[in-house]
Amino acid sequence: LANRFSAADAWAKADYGTAIGYQQRAATLLRERADISSPGLPPTVGQLGLVDGDLTSLRNEVAQTLKGYLSDNNSVYFSAVPAEDALPPLPKHIVMMKPTPLVEPDIAPMALEPGGKSDEDLARELQEQFQVEEKAAAADSPGIMDTLTSMLGGASTKDKPAADAAAAVTADEAPPDVPSAPAPPSYEAATAVGAVSSAQENRLVEMGFGREAVRKALADNNNDEGAALNSLVGGM
Repeated sequence: LANRFSAADAWAKADYGTAIGYQQRAATLLRERADISSPGLPPTVGQLGLVDGDLTSLRNEVAQTLKGYLSDNNSVYFSAVPAEDALPPLPKHIVMMKPTPLVEPDIAPMALEPGGKSDEDLARELQEQFQVEEKAAAADSPGIMDTLTSMLGGASTKDKPAADAAAAVTADEAPPDVPSAPAPPSYEAATAVGAVSSAQENRLVEMGFGREAVRKALADNNNDEGAALNSLVGGM
């Protein structure tokens, strides 16, 4: 291509012999070479076949231009055509824009908050704070027993130790002549006198427990719905 454009430039400057020399060299370099040591282009096989059409068009254009140059020179200008080694050297390529190397600035990472703490320290503190809050939330969240008991209006399992301690103190402070609480009635006695509340029974049955098991648990726990629920859950 450099020879082709140099030929066009020389022809425009009326240097007809030099133009023909450049155009002849362009045609020689565009031919398919016979072997690796010969001037020309390699065979357009394999992936090079993709440019075969464009290369053929370029070869035809150079050949037609050379034919016109020779015709005009032989009939009009009669300029001497220099030998290939006598042609003026091709001009050096022109750099339109010189590449500028990218220099990355050396910027120290900025801390997320003032105080001189590094990102690693801040991340570690946030992780530790998250773990503390997670443990606190787990400790404060009620379990299934507490949830069910609170629905029935009874004391939760977390309050049970305090309630047991209060009951023990009350029992110790009670006068010695106070009779002990009577034993809970048997299942037969409770059902015989109708002591089992149908409302309590229905609530526990709605939770998924069998009706016979609910009646027995209420009877064994003196109709204490919360205690009966604990007994039913513990027996699952």
